[in-house]
Amino acid sequence: MRSSQRQRERGFTLMEAVVAISVFVIGVVGMIQVVLVARSTSDYGADLVTVGGHLKEGMDAVRVIRDDDWDAIATDGTYGLSAQPGTNPPWALQAGSETLGTFTRRVTIASVRRSDTDGNGALSAGDKICQGATCGSFEDPETKKVTVTVTWQQGNQDKSRSVFGYLTDWQ
Repeated sequence: MRSSQRQRERGFTLMEAVVAISVFVIGVVGMIQVVLVARSTSDYGADLVTVGGHLKEGMDAVRVIRDDDWDAIATDGTYGLSAQPGTNPPWALQAGSETLGTFTRRVTIASVRRSDTDGNGALSAGDKICQGATCGSFEDPETKKVTVTVTWQQGNQDKSRSVFGYLTDWQ
């Protein structure tokens, strides 16, 4: 009897060891997954902070260019920004886009149309901006829609963030 009892105890010990190893492996795999997700989330958060800076810098640069010379932003198109240290303004628009490390920034300048909201039959301050090429009665030559877009790759995914604003020839 004693030998069969010992065999059962050995069997239980082996079974306990297998269960313990399985629990340990599942725990380690789970911890690795948590670390990988945390790192990915952290990298994405850092990218978003960088992107936010590039978006703000892009809008600020276009405002500076506009303040110096409205005609420099009067032509619709897609542009990159070129730093011009020691000049006024310190930025210039260049055709295409620009590369900032692993990020790409585009500035899109588009005409603005206004609907004849006040019904006076002429472009006036009371007319509201509308979207789309066919909306609105009037193209406003003194207002431009500026969209700054930053794109980048995170892993195998393309990411993109944009900000837009309306600039006027206020001088």
